[in-house]
Amino acid sequence: MSKYRGGQVTVRDFLDAYQQVAAPNRVEFDSSGVAKFVENHLLPEALMYRSALEEGLEQDSTVVAWAKARKKAFLIEALKEREVESQIDTGESALRQYYQAHQGRFMLPAEIHFVEVLTKTEAEAKSMIQSIQRGEDMGLLAEMHSIRPGAAKARGDLHMHPFERQRYRELYDAADKAEIGKLQGPVQTAEGYSVFKVLAKLPARPEPFLHASTKVKYWLREEEEKRLFEALLARLREQYRP
Repeated sequence: MSKYRGGQVTVRDFLDAYQQVAAPNRVEFDSSGVAKFVENHLLPEALMYRSALEEGLEQDSTVVAWAKARKKAFLIEALKEREVESQIDTGESALRQYYQAHQGRFMLPAEIHFVEVLTKTEAEAKSMIQSIQRGEDMGLLAEMHSIRPGAAKARGDLHMHPFERQRYRELYDAADKAEIGKLQGPVQTAEGYSVFKVLAKLPARPEPFLHASTKVKYWLREEEEKRLFEALLARLREQYRP
């Protein structure tokens, strides 16, 4: 416990304050560390508060109005927490029920999955075709030769969706028309010459619940909070109508 003229800082004050400080301000739990924290954090705040009281700032109209506004805000938040937040059910059963009732909100877009080697010139692209036809692995060729950003790490693996057509128009259109498993190209694009093979074409489909659960929880909370808050306001208007 630390004492100063007109007051003291208790162990409880220390523990309460210590829980609220950011990691860089934490100290070792020994006598020197505790003393340092009290001196640097607790005493300045306590002394400033004491000085404000001595100067009568608690009676200042601006301070009083601010305190009332803060108190009102805290009370409103407490009421909202009790009457709204705590009433929202986000258990798995409720989430699954919301997911089933709003399936259209949790859809994966159509997708074309293919492997590609992108080259700067048409001659290089034709050379890649010959290498593939000789049995060389497209993924390895993409890793070694493709100029597509990220191709080396992904070994040429690409997933393209309808909303990306504007960006990859020539490649998207060619892949959309291509037969699955058949080598295609060279296709001239804005980035270069593409040689690719479509591996799969997936239609738009529901996103699995486990993958969508975070979004499901967000939308459920949004809608329930709005519904419960509007119901609370309606009750309060009726209750205090006179």
